[in-house]
Amino acid sequence: MPTDPLTSSRYPAGSDSPNIAQYIQNAVVDLADNTVTGPFATTTARDAAFTAWTAMGNSMRDGLECYVTGVGKQVYRNGAWRSTVALQAGAVTANITSSTFSQGNVTFPEPFPGAPNVMLTVLSTTPSRELIANVVTFPTTTGFGWRVRESTGTTGTYSAVLMWFAGMI
Repeated sequence: MPTDPLTSSRYPAGSDSPNIAQYIQNAVVDLADNTVTGPFATTTARDAAFTAWTAMGNSMRDGLECYVTGVGKQVYRNGAWRSTVALQAGAVTANITSSTFSQGNVTFPEPFPGAPNVMLTVLSTTPSRELIANVVTFPTTTGFGWRVRESTGTTGTYSAVLMWFAGMI
């Protein structure tokens, strides 16, 4: 009995004897735990399985899901596999002393499979002051660089809490 390359579920070949009850049982047992395909050991193994699957007449479409070891759960969208690690957030403290800016780096708690979009905002300052925060190093899969400055260029001693959000779109 042949098997589907993605789900490993059994299906009858034209030469198999007719046994509908067995075919239904196989489908229930084989597909019950396969709402997400895989796990695949590598992205190369995932791509090979989906190539074989499309060769059987199936088509790639938005919403397909799979699991790749070391990458995690992925969803197929707009012609590419994307991580389902949708959003990460955190805070960082910046201290500005006798200068007009402070800078640093953020390392994501979990790496993204590609460069995420990042938003950075000033959550609070002590003493109260208008500060501007910017992402200054293009986000990578593991983090980004930031800079915060006093909006008018006045030097002084300020402490700020910056909130960041990173996510894949």
